Amino acid sequence: MQNFVDIPSTRTLTNSREELLNNDKTILSCSSGTSFPTTNLEQGMLCLRTDLNQLFQLMDMTPTWKMIFDLSKTAVSKEYVDQQDATKVNASSVVTVATANKILQLDTNGNLPANITGNAATASAVAWSNVTGKPANLTPPVATSSILGGVMIGSGVSVDANGVISVVSKDVGVLAGVISHGGTIPLPTGFTQAQCCWIVSMNTDHTDSWDVYEGGPAYIHYRSVCAADANRVVTAQTYIYELGGWRNGTANYLIIGVK
Repeated sequence: MQNFVDIPSTRTLTNSREELLNNDKTILSCSSGTSFPTTNLEQGMLCLRTDLNQLFQLMDMTPTWKMIFDLSKTAVSKEYVDQQDATKVNASSVVTVATANKILQLDTNGNLPANITGNAATASAVAWSNVTGKPANLTPPVATSSILGGVMIGSGVSVDANGVISVVSKDVGVLAGVISHGGTIPLPTGFTQAQCCWIVSMNTDHTDSWDVYEGGPAYIHYRSVCAADANRVVTAQTYIYELGGWRNGTANYLIIGVK
């Protein structure tokens, strides 16, 4: 109740009995009511708002009423609050995207988000029947003329629409023989020089008789050269000092063409 009145000092106790009882009841009820009192205010006084079920205290004569307790809530001790606060999870530690040293929150369906990492080695413990989202049939990669089961193939091999592998045949031409110094190695029929490779070796270095002259200063008595240049021209010669210089010979050749 809010029936507090100021009793004049000139009024006798007998004549003030009713006001004193009302004042006592007002104080005992913490000035309870559905609104704050507006008269006979004292800083520090209490007001129990019965409409809000909350207890307020007058902080200043402005007046400023501050709620100091909500009777609709359960009171707890500071020690209990401190203990709960020490073990609670900080909101900043909970995330929806996988982050190091954070707690990952479940989605609305109670499942972990799909974008998380894990150890694939443990997947062997999952039965195939329990794997969700798997295709009904496993279709191998389609083979084409340039793809073999999803792997690119090199030249000389083809694959048809049914995946049948075929080796593309090549035309090969081979010639071998003996050629004299200064001659040009012939090309296999139907082949160009760019399609061929060749090699030569000495067949006959010379046909003359000679003997090493053992007198006089040191010099080169004997030297052989057998080669073919980029245009297939053959060198097959031997240098013999005693015979006056280079002597022409013959060479073996082997030429192979591929197209």
